[in-house]
Amino acid sequence: MRNIQETRHLGPIKKAGITAGKLLFAGTAVLGITRGIEEVNTPIYASGQTTTGDVNCDGQTNSIDAALILQEDAGLSNPACSQAGDVNSDRRINSIDALLVLQYNAGLIDLPAKPTATNTPTRTSTRIPTRTPSPTRTPTYTPTEAPTRTPTPEPGPNYELAEGITELINQKRQELGLNQLTLDPALVSAANEYAEFLFDNIITNHVFPRLDHNLDGLTPTQRAEKYGYQGGVGEILEEVANPAADFFTPKHFMQGWLNSPPHYAIKTDPIAQGIGVGCYQGFYQFGTAEGIVSFCVGNFGTSP
Repeated sequence: MRNIQETRHLGPIKKAGITAGKLLFAGTAVLGITRGIEEVNTPIYASGQTTTGDVNCDGQTNSIDAALILQEDAGLSNPACSQAGDVNSDRRINSIDALLVLQYNAGLIDLPAKPTATNTPTRTSTRIPTRTPSPTRTPTYTPTEAPTRTPTPEPGPNYELAEGITELINQKRQELGLNQLTLDPALVSAANEYAEFLFDNIITNHVFPRLDHNLDGLTPTQRAEKYGYQGGVGEILEEVANPAADFFTPKHFMQGWLNSPPHYAIKTDPIAQGIGVGCYQGFYQFGTAEGIVSFCVGNFGTSP
């Protein structure tokens, strides 16, 4: 195996009519030494030996061997007697060995003999195994489960909301010095019935587009009479649809009625004696809009 290393340029040499220069051999620039007289190459074979530097095995060590040594160092050739190219026995074949061959060819130095090729181990190139890259692991796609939709609440009465509205109405009447209204079961039943009717026919079945007091064909008084009430009835209605939970509070409904003069007048009517509030709520969806909607009905009764 060729050991590649940096080689030094030894510089020009001038001695006894010998000049250093550059020779071109097989397209490769090599450092060479030429003589001003005719070149003489003498075979130096001896029994059991090969000539040091004679890499082409022609029995001579000359500039051709120097060029072949440089080509071998560059990986361009592999001469038959390449083991003879290690002139300085440093276990490397490079331009220094080529320079020594040229100096010997010029008569400047003597080269040591090398053992015969049969006794020199053959240089072998060791191939570094190529590392096989590990196969790229393909990521496994794990489908993401769609988020579970929160079940929509079943529609039904909201008694807690109705009770809270009743309390706030009496608080307001007390602030104004008015009589407290008595909770009347007939008025409560009539209010719950109409609140459910509004939800079913506006939200569920889309029969009516908006609130009104006689969508079922009856007046507030007639609805109360069905449950045995004998006096007159004033009625207020409100519908709230919003996904925010704080909209479904007694205070929110109360504030809406206080801001409306007609509703405010009914709640603060001094001749009112009884009260019944009913609220009904459930899920709604109109196109992309959805949420919870609540209908509240307030009945205010006078004495017979």
